[in-house]
Amino acid sequence: MGIIGVVLFAIAGFALTNGMPHFVAGLGGRVFRTPFGRYSSPCTNVAWGMTNFVIAIGLLFGRSAVADPTTGDIVWFVVGALLCILSFAFGAKGFFDDRDARPDGSGTDPDGSRRAPDGSRGAADSA
Repeated sequence: MGIIGVVLFAIAGFALTNGMPHFVAGLGGRVFRTPFGRYSSPCTNVAWGMTNFVIAIGLLFGRSAVADPTTGDIVWFVVGALLCILSFAFGAKGFFDDRDARPDGSGTDPDGSRRAPDGSRGAADSA
């Protein structure tokens, strides 16, 4: 297997593993971080999770290696998945948001203060 195969299988493993928390958070109605903004709505997270699944499946089936994967293919797929898991494990502190999930991004912080649709605190709460 060449370097391109290694990279494709690692990216497929990363994408498949990355899609899971976004998809689950979206289905659960939770606000969760995506590349599109600091905190994204549940609908955006479901869409981002599905996009990751499609990328992983496209990479795996695009190489036609799924029918007859070698040990190296599986190892690099697992390496990609583990890299995603480790990056989440060490960076998970800021992934979840405890505000109410509302389509416009507004909500209530855990301390009871209100947030504007852009996520900033209102003038009354900033003092």
